[in-house]
Amino acid sequence: MLMDDAIDFTGNTVMMNLDRVSAVKFTTPVLYASYRVFLRQPEQQIKVSWTSFLRPFSRTLWLAISVYFMGLSLLLFYCTPFCNENLKFKDTIFYVFIISCNQGLVAPPRNSFAQMLLLSASLTTVVIMAAYSAGLVSSLAAKDQRLPFTTLQELLDEGSHQFGTVDHSAEKELFIVSHISNIRVEM
Repeated sequence: MLMDDAIDFTGNTVMMNLDRVSAVKFTTPVLYASYRVFLRQPEQQIKVSWTSFLRPFSRTLWLAISVYFMGLSLLLFYCTPFCNENLKFKDTIFYVFIISCNQGLVAPPRNSFAQMLLLSASLTTVVIMAAYSAGLVSSLAAKDQRLPFTTLQELLDEGSHQFGTVDHSAEKELFIVSHISNIRVEM
């Protein structure tokens, strides 16, 4: 009606396009609108395998943790002759494993150096378990959605989605004549 000179002004929301700009003598933008394209999230099955529980840490970190605890067992084994205790290497591995599971020892070593080693193993285990728990929860809960397109034209060219606007609307014209290359669409 503005373009046909049937009315002089309007109280409606009017989006300016090339035809409407030539019909209106004076306009002050009251509202700046932005458009967003929303896509339905594809349905995915949660894939949990036995190896997904190893995923929070890399292989090198798992290896470093194993070497650390074996090194503690070795230090504890070499420390036992000086504290008048007769522990075998498998016993020291078992001690470090028990401490790693945050269990108490029936007969803890009396040597202060051995106690410091076991305290170190216990504190390290607390830090590792906190990091592992956070990593496990986030690796199982977070889904990394990668879209196969980055622009609106690539979205249409990909063919799995449909794009709709009202025919002869300012929104459709906005996408056709846009000077911004990543939202320009050839319809």
